[in-house]
Amino acid sequence: MRRLSLTARLFLVYTLFVALAGWFVLHLVLVEIKPAVRQSTEETLVDTANLVAEIVREDLMAGTLAQGSLAQVLEAYGRRQPDASIWGVDKKEVTHRIYVTDARGIVVLDSSGRDVGLDYSRWNDVYLTLRGQYGARTTEEVPGDERSTVMYVAAPVMDEGRIIGSVTVTKPNRSVQPFMERAQRRLVGLATVLIAGGLAIGALLSWWLSRAIRRLTHYADAVTEGARPVAPGRRSAPHSGSAASACSSSIRWTSTSRASGRSNTPSCSSG
Repeated sequence: MRRLSLTARLFLVYTLFVALAGWFVLHLVLVEIKPAVRQSTEETLVDTANLVAEIVREDLMAGTLAQGSLAQVLEAYGRRQPDASIWGVDKKEVTHRIYVTDARGIVVLDSSGRDVGLDYSRWNDVYLTLRGQYGARTTEEVPGDERSTVMYVAAPVMDEGRIIGSVTVTKPNRSVQPFMERAQRRLVGLATVLIAGGLAIGALLSWWLSRAIRRLTHYADAVTEGARPVAPGRRSAPHSGSAASACSSSIRWTSTSRASGRSNTPSCSSG
């Protein structure tokens, strides 16, 4: 079996290092994209829930929330079609859902119109918020389908320090999935270009080093045979000229030592 050349061995080691380092960094970044996007989404949901909590406070206190104009506003909001292009991703619908509960956890207003009158007091977003804690949850609309998860973030409706209800704002994670997938594609493409560039540089470096070593080896063989070859230049390999001079001096010293009967023979491999 033919042995690999020095250039091939150097390039193989370099390729292995670049591939492992590139895979590790890329895997780490890709794993962090999803939680980073969802954390950012949750932060905006917190702001929105607190804003809506202030808007509904007066009507919730008066018990006129369902009969007020907010119900029509939320219904109209749900029908809007933004037709927006966000960093290359088209947004055609409003994906927020908003519902309000009273102090008992009963839904008194729902922008989707489907759950008014239901008891939500056992859901974490409502349960924790009515007890003065941060209420949030992530629930699968389709059991077992992680892509169907929906984020729920709640805020308390306050009246002079007393919690009189809660507002929950929801957003399905599928609405931000296109942004995560776009970021992942861009990162994979960029990583591919960087790794390819690194391998090209590695191939060039391997060839340059092995060429310098081969020239030095040929020079040493020629000097050993008694020839007077031209020493490798410093311009092509900065250290090969010095190594060639040291090797030449060592060989001449060896020849002189043998002629005088000395036995301690240095070589090109000695310090």
